[in-house]
Amino acid sequence: MINSITELKQILGYDADLDIPFDFKKANSIWKNLGYCSILRQDVIRFILKKSNSSAETDEEIGGVCKYLCKVLAWSGMRHFTVIKENLVKPQSVILLHPRIAREVEAFAEACETVKSHFCPQFFMFLAPMLDVSQVEASTFPTLIAIAQELERKDDNGPASANGADWIVVQDLVKLHREKHACL
Repeated sequence: MINSITELKQILGYDADLDIPFDFKKANSIWKNLGYCSILRQDVIRFILKKSNSSAETDEEIGGVCKYLCKVLAWSGMRHFTVIKENLVKPQSVILLHPRIAREVEAFAEACETVKSHFCPQFFMFLAPMLDVSQVEASTFPTLIAIAQELERKDDNGPASANGADWIVVQDLVKLHREKHACL
C-alpha cells in the first residue's frame, strides 16, 4: 500500500517525502468519524469537483489529485446498481416482468429515476439528501441484486450472498433468465 501511495505521489508530481497520513487505518477511521456527516461529505465532494475543474491550470498538483479523487469516488456505493443494470436491465431480462419481484423492480425503476434526476448522479450517494439515498440502498431490492450477482458469477461453487433474498426465488429466476436468454 505504501509503495502504491509513493508511486501515486510521483505520478501526481507530489514530493514523495511529503508527510500526509496515507495509512489505511487512519483513513478508515477518518471516514468512519467524518464520513457519516452529510454536510461535511457534501462540502468535501463540492471542493473536489471545483478544484478538479478550476485548479488544473492554476494549481496542477491539487487539480491532479482532485481529478483522481473524482474518478475514484464517481459511482461509489452504487455497485449494486451496476450489477443489476449490466446483468438484468441491459439484456432486457424476462425476469424483470416476473410477478414475484414486481415490487423490487418498481422500487429499482423509481431509484433509477431519482439518481438520474440528481444534478450530479455519479456522486449521488455523497450529495443527495438522506431520504433519497435511502431509496437507493441495496436492502430495497435484495432479490434483484442476488439474481444479478448469481448471473455474473463464473463458477458454480454454491450460492452467492443473498442478504434478505429468498434463495429459492433467486434460483428459480436465475434458471428462467438463463433458459430464455440462451435462445437469443
